[in-house]
Amino acid sequence: MLRSPLIISICFLHSILISAMCRADVRLHPLIAEGMVLQRDREAPVWGTADPGETVVVDFRGQQFSGVADQHFGRWMVRVKSGAAGGPFPLSIRGKNVISLKDVRVGEVWLCSGQSNMTAPLAPRPGSKALEGTENPDIRLFTVPARLSDTPQLDLKEANWEACGPKSVGRFSAVAYYFGRDIQKRLHVPVGLIHASYGGSTAASWMNPAALAAPAFDDLRRRGVKPVLYNGMIAPLVPFGIRGVIWYQGEADTGNAAAYQATFPALIKGWRAEWASANSVAPDHRDFPFLFVQIAPYGPIVKEPQESCWAELREVQRLTETTVPNTAMVVSTDCGHEMNIHPQPKQPIGERLALAARAVVYGEQVTASGPKYDGMDIKDAAVLLRFRSVGAGLEARPMALENITTDTRTGKTGGALHVRKDAGPGDVPLTGFTIAGKDHVFVNAEAEIHGDTIKVWSAATPAPVAVRYGWADYPTGNLYNRDGLPASPFRTDDFPVHGVPRQRE
Repeated sequence: MLRSPLIISICFLHSILISAMCRADVRLHPLIAEGMVLQRDREAPVWGTADPGETVVVDFRGQQFSGVADQHFGRWMVRVKSGAAGGPFPLSIRGKNVISLKDVRVGEVWLCSGQSNMTAPLAPRPGSKALEGTENPDIRLFTVPARLSDTPQLDLKEANWEACGPKSVGRFSAVAYYFGRDIQKRLHVPVGLIHASYGGSTAASWMNPAALAAPAFDDLRRRGVKPVLYNGMIAPLVPFGIRGVIWYQGEADTGNAAAYQATFPALIKGWRAEWASANSVAPDHRDFPFLFVQIAPYGPIVKEPQESCWAELREVQRLTETTVPNTAMVVSTDCGHEMNIHPQPKQPIGERLALAARAVVYGEQVTASGPKYDGMDIKDAAVLLRFRSVGAGLEARPMALENITTDTRTGKTGGALHVRKDAGPGDVPLTGFTIAGKDHVFVNAEAEIHGDTIKVWSAATPAPVAVRYGWADYPTGNLYNRDGLPASPFRTDDFPVHGVPRQRE
């Protein structure tokens, strides 16, 4: 039966419409969005999906860059020359359709990750005093939704860039905000902060699959450890251009310091490998800076020396800084609380991370850390300790127990050991040192500053062989440099340690 010209025309138009509907518009990854910050002076990846084989053209800062969507999944990636810091700039993506972004900035991008002390928000309650003065369009915030996955994910859901201000930063990571605020203030360039953290998480859960698959981690895999967090929250960010990572995690690994000594460096190496592989034209990704926070004090302050799984974890973190290239550790011994595993002082942590970045990443000649143990000598009945990073010199600072609270369930009280705000210059005895002889029994010790060295001794230990500083769940040491930065806890010995984890209340 012959069809009329009208029916033929209708069928033809219908087929064209169906064909057009089946074609996929160019779609951007959620990171590539209005308000984003691209890492400056890079070939910055811009990516998404389109029809298989479709050519995608990106216009940015007067230049055109193009790529072709792959034949299987329609994935495409274009690398744009980001250039010097500045903005806002327009960026357009053209394929079958056109996407126009009007507010793209170029500057410094940092990934901020870890567990609950990184997650802790700046000000969860609207109207908080902490929100005053936070308005800054040159700081952009991106929060990665919390997500666990058995397989590496490519996409993100329900996430977007926001300009920093009272309406956006209150629920954002406090540590990340203070870090970004100081970096932006110092460098005068836009700063992008990508926050991806998860409360109660272990380091192993953040390892990339290739790292966790190594034979060294057979036991972890047998116990059911998976990269449940890397797959869901970090894999979708690769290969977005970043300057580096700030990291605050470790509380969940107390009691497993020996494992952490392997998992934490493997995590760092694995992340660097993923970004390097995805950014083969950007060799600086192969060793991007990784700045991390040593876990803060927590638990009852004790007067006598004892083993401590929290001290063991801090020691592993300290050793990571000395063995893994392009890392730096921030000390938080004056930012803890006996009763709170999530202590309130987050501003000093963020500021110290920014100080570390200024020295390690941006090449400023600043004292970026407190005194670092650098060796020992035994003379007569005393141990002489040598230090690096003494800055303007070593000093002891007066401490006071503040913010004392009572747990209404148990009746226990506790506080935060902080530097006294009203303290002026003056001689203060050093605290926090213990000493041991060949019997490996540590006792409280006396200590004195002599220039850039410290003399440690005890009448109870006439033949000393080792010294520890701040070796406790809650360190009470008061050693600083005159630049105001605390010394890390450390030990000079390699004796077997056996700290017993406390039950969390």
